[in-house]
Amino acid sequence: APYVRKEPLDEMIAKITVRARLLGVLMFVIDEFNNGHWGRRDAANTLLHTVRSIGNRTQRPFVLAGTPDVENVLRNDAQLNERCIRQSLPLMETQQSMLDLLKTFEARLGRPLCPDLDEEKRAQLVWDIAGSKLGRIAILLRQAEAHAAAKG
Repeated sequence: APYVRKEPLDEMIAKITVRARLLGVLMFVIDEFNNGHWGRRDAANTLLHTVRSIGNRTQRPFVLAGTPDVENVLRNDAQLNERCIRQSLPLMETQQSMLDLLKTFEARLGRPLCPDLDEEKRAQLVWDIAGSKLGRIAILLRQAEAHAAAKG
């Protein structure tokens, strides 16, 4: 079901602003920004207005994460387009980059992800399961860490 706002938008923005100051918020992060209601112009304008207003009132930066569709949204809003610095996360392009990432993760974990497999096979396993997208790899590594912690 779609979200239905129960109070006026300006009141919600004011509450967020006050709470952000009280809590000492240094940055706002909105993941999956591409899932905004971009098909409906009024909903899209409301979301963009909200982001701009909170940013203006708190003087805090926003990180808007999502698919390349986010770029299109920002490009169509003059104020956000002017303020935003674009940065794309790289894909894991080589087996070596996957090995390097796994070594870092395994060092933090304190043991190999799959001790019965050699380094290259572990990297290939992660590659086969998660692909080259860092977000999917991160989810897989968090799940592996939780599983390892549960096993002791």
